[in-house]
Amino acid sequence: MKETGEYVLAKFARPCAEILYRQGEISWEQYREMQKYYNKKIAPPRELLTAVFKNAVPEIQEFAERIKADPWNPELIRNFFINEHNKKVETRKGMPAQKELCKVHIGRVKSIENNNGFPVYIVLIAGMEKKISGIYLPNAKKNDYLITHINFAIEKQ
Repeated sequence: MKETGEYVLAKFARPCAEILYRQGEISWEQYREMQKYYNKKIAPPRELLTAVFKNAVPEIQEFAERIKADPWNPELIRNFFINEHNKKVETRKGMPAQKELCKVHIGRVKSIENNNGFPVYIVLIAGMEKKISGIYLPNAKKNDYLITHINFAIEKQ
């Protein structure tokens, strides 16, 4: 399947949807609608993504304008999350630990544990071991490099 920009955005921002719902920033209906798309493994429409991810979409659009590219290009969105997202997180209000949780990291799988049938990857990130949920990406192997967001494995690098 060819990934669309909408699909890549939904994949990288998936862990944020629950946090946004719990913080009251999106409605139960928006959260459930996003879950329907995630469960079907298909891209949500741009309108829903724009309504749910009110910080990320404008930041991606700003990044795209800066480099004169299509804001819905899947590689641009991936590049944004890997290379630009953490800079944006640093400018937001919040506690340092909360900001750190929101950052995207790349790390190597050191080992794999089992948590009720779902993998938990022990990933070496910046010299530290972190437990990363494999619920969204259950097929990583030892020594794979993973892109992580909010302690979830998003994709292999």
